[in-house]
Amino acid sequence: MIYQPTVAIDCDSVLFPINELVVLPLLESRLGREVRKQDITDWGYSEIPGGKQIAYEAFKRPNLYDGYTLKVMPGAEDALAVLRSQYRVIAVSSPFAQHAGSKWSFLQRCGFDHEDIVLCGDKGLVGLDALVDDAPSHALRVGRERCVVFDQPWNREDALSDFERAFSWEDVPRKVARLL
Repeated sequence: MIYQPTVAIDCDSVLFPINELVVLPLLESRLGREVRKQDITDWGYSEIPGGKQIAYEAFKRPNLYDGYTLKVMPGAEDALAVLRSQYRVIAVSSPFAQHAGSKWSFLQRCGFDHEDIVLCGDKGLVGLDALVDDAPSHALRVGRERCVVFDQPWNREDALSDFERAFSWEDVPRKVARLL
């Protein structure tokens, strides 16, 4: 068997547009005003009064990923096909316990087989050669030598300035190749 580097793909806000489909509509409904993705400048929604509580309420829904007919980020399907032609591609995500089954089913709908899905709290423990993730904590834990930061308003901090950064899914295969 020929060794293939393992590329791990995060789910939320990398593959699945959770803020656009779930969190922002809920925030707008509860707060009675427009809330844009650019308004979320940290992982805990702290700049939006009550934002964390509202978002985490959504994250605890057991059916969080159900009912979306393969809604993935633009360009993700094509980029995943390119990555899969060169590497072993796995999904690595840190779910809330309540929605883990729903997330698992969503990832299977995205073409990840049972053996290619890892649900865990610490992505640094996973045997991966490269990670594509939006969460600053996971990026910092894995390190700039192995992580491509998927650009989002909440991960533009100075601590991540030396990381490869993908601004769209079209960037991902090229940025991953730079790491490998």
